[in-house]
Amino acid sequence: AQALRQLFEKYHPQTHHDRVMIFAYYLGNAGRDSFGTFEINRCYQALGEKLPANLYLVLNNATRSGFLSKEERAGKVKYRLTFKGKRYVENGLRLD
Repeated sequence: AQALRQLFEKYHPQTHHDRVMIFAYYLGNAGRDSFGTFEINRCYQALGEKLPANLYLVLNNATRSGFLSKEERAGKVKYRLTFKGKRYVENGLRLD
């Protein structure tokens, strides 16, 4: 959780979209290629952050705008940070 907190302090995400981008980036760097809502919820809890009213809406919007990719396997939905999403985080939560 220390590395996650450091990312949060570095980027100061203001929206749930940006928080989810930070979480996805963190999970990817921690060796989690793909993740689900459970992992995102754990990140919110680890930081004591308030969950969004509708996490699926946040994830679907990020997927629709190309920051995340979504795949369904065995009835489970998993997400991955795309190259665009990774660049967004590394550019300080801005599109270049």
